[in-house]
Amino acid sequence: MSPHNIRRVLQSKAEKWITDARILKYEGILISSPKLTLEATALQNPAQFLYGEPCSELAHDCLQQIEEQIKIRPDLEGEELETGDKLFVDGSSRVLEGKRRSGYAIIDGKTLQVKESGPLSPSWSAQACELHAVLRALRLLEGKAGTIYTDSKYAYGVVHTFGKIWEERGLINSQGKGLLHDKTDFAGNKGSKRDSYSVHTGTPEGHGKHNQRK
Repeated sequence: MSPHNIRRVLQSKAEKWITDARILKYEGILISSPKLTLEATALQNPAQFLYGEPCSELAHDCLQQIEEQIKIRPDLEGEELETGDKLFVDGSSRVLEGKRRSGYAIIDGKTLQVKESGPLSPSWSAQACELHAVLRALRLLEGKAGTIYTDSKYAYGVVHTFGKIWEERGLINSQGKGLLHDKTDFAGNKGSKRDSYSVHTGTPEGHGKHNQRK
């Protein structure tokens, strides 16, 4: 028994930050095992009796708590907005004619015209380029509502999950070193948090099975 609804978390939220292989492993151990039953309980740690009478009901909704704690902004949604601009973004880093070239582009979903594009440092990884494209799109949506589409599971995870963790750590990793992406606009969360807009970052339906993350 656990005060947390482990089954719902694994089946509804875990895919945002856990690989498919690990999800299958955890589901096989915790959910599919015939010898194990998971139940959420309101039973409290004995030490909590010091705070008064124990609560007979669950004190929180696990999925709601996760949503509140991992979002960079409270108005960041996980579904496509019905109104506002639609921007499609992409970034890449590859070797062409013996030289590494990196860049990004942002496409207006209504006019299908390039709104912004440009080269990036050759030292940047493809993931950093994808993240930069999303953050530039956020800048373009300053003061507006809009939907940003990216085929990068990594960039999607940063905006919806990892970015909040990075902020709480002070933009350092578990070894106490600065993040490799602190040279992007994400440093200090400036690109995502100080502007006032409502935005969804996700991947368009049908773009690829491994990218359909909501």
